[in-house]
Amino acid sequence: MVNKLGGKILMENTVGSNTVAYTLRQSNRPPFFNGKYYNYWKERMKFFVQSVDYNLWKIIINGPQIPTKTGGDGVVTPKTEAEWNEDDKKKVELNAKAVNMLYCAINLEEYQKISRCKTAKEIWDKLQVIHEGTTQVKEMRIDMLRKEYEMFSMKEKESIDDMFERFSIIINSLDAMEITHSEEMLVRKVLRSLTKEWKTKVTVISKSSNLSQMTYDELREKLLAYEIIHIKNDTKKKVVNLKSYTESLDDESSDCLSDDDFVVFVRELRKMMRLKERSKGGNSKESKKDKVICRNCREVEHYKYDCPKLKKEDKSRKDKKKGLKPIASFDMRNDRDRTRGCDGGGSFGKDKIDALSRLLTRILRHMASELNLDMRSDGYVKVNDLLKLNMKTFANIPLRSHNIDDVREAVRKDNKQRFSLIEENGKLLIRANQGHTISVNYSVLVEC
Repeated sequence: MVNKLGGKILMENTVGSNTVAYTLRQSNRPPFFNGKYYNYWKERMKFFVQSVDYNLWKIIINGPQIPTKTGGDGVVTPKTEAEWNEDDKKKVELNAKAVNMLYCAINLEEYQKISRCKTAKEIWDKLQVIHEGTTQVKEMRIDMLRKEYEMFSMKEKESIDDMFERFSIIINSLDAMEITHSEEMLVRKVLRSLTKEWKTKVTVISKSSNLSQMTYDELREKLLAYEIIHIKNDTKKKVVNLKSYTESLDDESSDCLSDDDFVVFVRELRKMMRLKERSKGGNSKESKKDKVICRNCREVEHYKYDCPKLKKEDKSRKDKKKGLKPIASFDMRNDRDRTRGCDGGGSFGKDKIDALSRLLTRILRHMASELNLDMRSDGYVKVNDLLKLNMKTFANIPLRSHNIDDVREAVRKDNKQRFSLIEENGKLLIRANQGHTISVNYSVLVEC
């Protein structure tokens, strides 16, 4: 039973002997704006005005319809208030209603910002400029929001609710700026943003579901269900007290462990056994096959992470990162062994030129800036400047013991054509043709 009494609607629902009454109050008051969360208020105000009278919304967006008249000469001029007819009064009345509605929706501080505005459109546009900025500021905000959208990813140990809350703030802000995304784009973006522990679930969803038909809310429900069933239960089982398990095994009153608990127990027990073996170190009674073997140098009595050779190599890399210049500190053994030839030291002259060629390649491609060589913009360096360097080739021969003829011979015997020689003003110049890591600005050099 429904009764209308003034501005109230009374509905009675009778079930047996119980009567429940509901009172619904009708209110035409617009959503209130106190200077915060403008985008939220803007959307609410938009639909509120449209629900009251769509013509009012057109007045706010397009401006008032001013009564005009056309003279005999065809000139259109505004009518005076005395010349208004009933239709003209209704047009003016719409603007007054829209202005009144906006006044009722803002506080005193916001009113002082728009008090000089005469029409509803002026008030609406002024509030938009104040809280959203000009077109340029709006574009900058859009760029920042787009960057946040592209860089968005799930944080470690973050829940699905927290992740979706952060992501919703971004997409809602973009929607307020009239930058919208389809449901499929949002679904794919969320799946790409999940951490590694979600990899299995992402694969299952991608293969079993049609992502083009899945909605943003449906994806959230699937991920929430998976998180409750799998993720949270798995994290609880990771922390295991080995002592409690050993006590439970000795206790006659305790039943057998579950499969998951037993797996964790065995894993922890193996860790303890490995630690015990490692603490024994170099026990002379143990045979070599019982000792641990390094996977790097294949020596016994230490693991790979304790390998002295590996630590030495790591230290050398760290020194290079710190800006040091170990000109002659790099390992030349492999290159030196290669230059000695297959006959164990024979044909030394050929190996000498080959070692010189290798050293020139390294200097011209990678070390010219470190050695402070005067390199031209096209990559050429004076041969005499190279021969003055205090370095040794891979054949352990000082660079200063070589001469210009040796350099010519190295270039001539180079089958890969890695060098170019020119002579200018009686001075011989050389450059590397490819594979530079130093910054050289010349157009004729062929980069590999």
